Amino acid sequence: MNAIPIGAGPQGLWEFLQVLVRSMNTRNDFSVNYLISWYELQVPELRTLAIQRNRAVVEGIRKRLPPGAPAAAELLLHSVIAGATMQWAVDPDGELADHVLAQIAAILCLMFPEHDDFQLLQAHA
Repeated sequence: MNAIPIGAGPQGLWEFLQVLVRSMNTRNDFSVNYLISWYELQVPELRTLAIQRNRAVVEGIRKRLPPGAPAAAELLLHSVIAGATMQWAVDPDGELADHVLAQIAAILCLMFPEHDDFQLLQAHA
């Protein structure tokens, strides 16, 4: 995550979030990730690693928030990613990353109304 550059302003945050979301494993049946998460919660050592992973994502988002971002925006954005992922898993339509990024773009437009040009970067095949 630290290898992803820190860009300026809302656009830099948006570019980071696109790279982050597109890195999610979507090639296989994504629902298996929920089984893995369940298993991680059963094993204390794996739960610790899951907590560290979640905190790293939240911190990666926090580091890239532009000045003037709403308080706790990193937690809200992380929640949008998790919630949109669950929405898609229950009712998949199109690509996972496209669904999640559409939800993120909507919340970014609310957070940064002066910057409404959150266009998707081309996916890397």
